[in-house]
Amino acid sequence: PATILTSPEDASGPAGPPPAILRPPPCRRGGALTLPLALGPLTVHGLGVGSAGPGAILPVGFRSTRLFTSTRRPGRRCLYTCRVVAGPRCEIVSEDDPGRVLVGPTPDVCHGRLLQALGEAGARPRAMPPAPGAGDDFFGLTHPAVRRFLQGEARTFLRPEEEEED
Repeated sequence: PATILTSPEDASGPAGPPPAILRPPPCRRGGALTLPLALGPLTVHGLGVGSAGPGAILPVGFRSTRLFTSTRRPGRRCLYTCRVVAGPRCEIVSEDDPGRVLVGPTPDVCHGRLLQALGEAGARPRAMPPAPGAGDDFFGLTHPAVRRFLQGEARTFLRPEEEEED
């Protein structure tokens, strides 16, 4: 998992948290990483295959999970699964309401539908609509490590079952 490192002499003060350095995820043999890849509240389970979409790369088969406010119990958090399926089409499914699949042509549309569902459930409504790209962030498509791998700028991932035994 990614780790945030801070200097021991840094302390959070009234100006906010101290500066942090995000260390890249650990590499395995030959620089390959193992999926699932935990990146803070986001875990990437599958990278999929790149496909052109409106304004973003939509890799069919991409799958991630993250903790977020529950639509059934807004005072609690639950695990959401984000997927890009054939079409390409994007989906968000919550662990506590698996029969309700939020679908859209882009991650932004799906994320907007999630925020709408949260508002309907009594969660604190947002004063402004989400910023463009908020859905890509929610899915994990904008995380620097994920972007590098989706754009082919880094070495490949290994699934645990693909690792060679020593």
